[in-house]
Amino acid sequence: MISKIESLAQWISISCMTGAVGMVCAGNMVLEPALQTSGEWISLLYWSVCAALVISTAAFAYLALASAQQRLRAVASQLPAPATVVRFSLTTEQQHAEV
Repeated sequence: MISKIESLAQWISISCMTGAVGMVCAGNMVLEPALQTSGEWISLLYWSVCAALVISTAAFAYLALASAQQRLRAVASQLPAPATVVRFSLTTEQQHAEV
């Protein structure tokens, strides 16, 4: 079962990525003339917010991954130990002695 933290991190990551993709599309299509004429600081601020969304996407995806690994380790520690397989091999002298 997915924990609340893992689920929340996944949803925030998806939301941030959707926002970043929307900002890239809007910045390259609709807002491109406005960003070019508005000045360097507005354009820098706009693309910085877009970059921050991408970075936060990666951070929340990492948190979801870490939570999933922690959950899997907890489940794996509850499993019984695997049966040991004993393999016997004959040495070359024993193989020749049998023939």
